[in-house]
Amino acid sequence: MTKLLKIQYIFFACILLMSACKKDTVEKPDISNGDDRDIRITKVQYMGHDYDANHIYEGNFLMYTKECTYHYDTDGQLSYIMNDDIRRVQVEYNHEQIKVTNSVEQDQLFSLYWDNSIIGFQNKKIENIMVTTRHLSIEPQNFTTQDEIHISRTSEGRLKSVMSEVSPDVPVSTSVLYFGLATDVLSYNDNGLPDKLETPFFYWSDPDYYTADFTFQYNKADDIPMKLKRLVNEELLFSNRYGITNFDLLYIDSTQNFSQLGEGNWLISFGFPQYYILEEKSTHLVSKRTSTLYKGGMDGNLDPDGSKEYFKTIVQDFPYKHDAEAQTLEIDGLKIWYEFVE
Repeated sequence: MTKLLKIQYIFFACILLMSACKKDTVEKPDISNGDDRDIRITKVQYMGHDYDANHIYEGNFLMYTKECTYHYDTDGQLSYIMNDDIRRVQVEYNHEQIKVTNSVEQDQLFSLYWDNSIIGFQNKKIENIMVTTRHLSIEPQNFTTQDEIHISRTSEGRLKSVMSEVSPDVPVSTSVLYFGLATDVLSYNDNGLPDKLETPFFYWSDPDYYTADFTFQYNKADDIPMKLKRLVNEELLFSNRYGITNFDLLYIDSTQNFSQLGEGNWLISFGFPQYYILEEKSTHLVSKRTSTLYKGGMDGNLDPDGSKEYFKTIVQDFPYKHDAEAQTLEIDGLKIWYEFVE
């Protein structure tokens, strides 16, 4: 009888132990939110926005904004980018470094344009970008300048800021003009994506200077591959600072840019889906951006009492159209063709 009781005790103890272990086991939530396979971009049609070359310069700039095609080598790495029938960008690879070079730019008596960018990375994570800009004019002081784009992250690996450091020997007027839009991430949402940004220094298209706050909303967009969502998010969150849109600091949105060939920073970032600034893949896609501008001094200072002088608010929605069968995505004036990489 005693032996039977011992066996029953051991049996019930095992059942209780198994129940406790099962209770403490937390099932991982389904966070797939779309296909997470590797992709690559094959073509982008830039639907275009209103463009006014006279906004800064007098005269007309021809623009090639019909179609960009991405060409890859036998190893699947981006080799070059065509804009219509023009070889726009040439790509060279080195150890933990990629150089993308402007293969052609229109000859003008006066022009300022992106010349090349050297992308530094570790384990597919982009750490810094050196952007070279060429300044041509009818004056004798033609020169190039370099901006180093610093990318900092938190101890958890989340993007913290994307900042541009201008060459110290650049004339003041030029350095102000070419101080690119800086991105400070203030907070993240529950899906691990930035929901509030600010720019500590921002220049608008008149003599005044401004700071700006940005807030974001997202769509789940389960039908879109996660790495494609990340590529688009990097563009809409101002995190892909490759130097292509030379005058994007004049505007907080993409409704106008002054690249003489019409593209934006997406031209480069879309060609490197395996390398990332924001994250490797995104669970959600930006659906709305609210931009609030405040007046500040030339050096970015606020009013003496520390308050901000409100200037204006711009709200932009980013509806999308995705065709999974044709593997195309239309959003923010772009039609993007992609393919899966097996």
